[in-house]
Amino acid sequence: MREIVMLGTSPRTQRSASSVQLPADYTTQASTVPIFHYRTKDFIVDLRKPIESSSSKGQPERADLKELLHSRWQEAKSRNAFNYGLNCMYKLLEGQYNLSMQYRQVWRPFRLDMEAIGFAHEWLGYGIITVDQLNVERGELRRKPMRFKHIREPFNPLRWNFTKLNENEIMLYLRCEDRPITSDPLDRHVIAVNASPLERDHSLIIPSINKCLPQVLTKTAIRLATDIMLLVADDSFNILFNSLLGQASVNHLHMHCLYWPYESDLINRRFEHLNDLANVYIIEPPNWLCSAIAFQLTSLEEYDTFRSNLTRCVEFLTEQNQAHNVFITRAQPIRTNGPVQEEDRARIRPQLVTAYVFPRVNASGK
Repeated sequence: MREIVMLGTSPRTQRSASSVQLPADYTTQASTVPIFHYRTKDFIVDLRKPIESSSSKGQPERADLKELLHSRWQEAKSRNAFNYGLNCMYKLLEGQYNLSMQYRQVWRPFRLDMEAIGFAHEWLGYGIITVDQLNVERGELRRKPMRFKHIREPFNPLRWNFTKLNENEIMLYLRCEDRPITSDPLDRHVIAVNASPLERDHSLIIPSINKCLPQVLTKTAIRLATDIMLLVADDSFNILFNSLLGQASVNHLHMHCLYWPYESDLINRRFEHLNDLANVYIIEPPNWLCSAIAFQLTSLEEYDTFRSNLTRCVEFLTEQNQAHNVFITRAQPIRTNGPVQEEDRARIRPQLVTAYVFPRVNASGK
């Protein structure tokens, strides 16, 4: 929700001892990719109480991150940046967890049971099912996933990574004006298209792309994900992370961001407090289909605490070599009493940034 700056070319290429140097055409000095500038005062904590627009204060209208993401995604589509066209439908499945499934209009016969689903996709814990066997083109045309044997495998520049993206796949760079995302001024925080998308505007968030970090969630990545969630005023917008051994297909730090037409029933479930920590909760079967740890951002005063708690959680799982998925979305205030499931049918409760961490069985490659 800040100004957009288009970068021109420059004959000079900055170098930093603290960064892995990218080829010249991947630096912002030699790029026409826009930089999205924002400030922490642009954050929307509760979608029921959006911040006052700039124009209403007599100031120039600020750019909207949601609109910019969509327009840049459409531009990439017009340049044939995707492996296939989207032609998906959705279905709510019967059962106590109200799962939602995406599939192609023409799809191959496939035995749909919980065992097959559990191994088919990484986002089942949140209630989303996208089985590649039901999305024929994604299953056949997406880049072949890599296989891994450990959560902390080092970055390998000889394997495919995001420094190999074409410029028409880079949608924008992110920069916070009043609170820099990192201390390295040469860091490039990128949002790029997903060449094998699940849904319209499905994109990849790549923190510090110039540092070529392995697929381990970092403080910077969590900061970036939190900021983006606070900037996008849409309750169907989500950010997801898959660890190695947790269905990540590339060992270069990245997260997914996408819209999903159905809200997960997880946001309506009753949780329990975790060790009396503020705004940290846990849920286990049968209240939900799998165990999850939840963190909720209730005010900007809790901004640092929210990120710190989430970071400590994923760092612990990583140290234990435990695969995990992280799903960040908007949810009503987490309850610890009342019925097991309670929807906000009146749509009056706050919509807060909420992160769910799902420890899972390691799925190592051979």
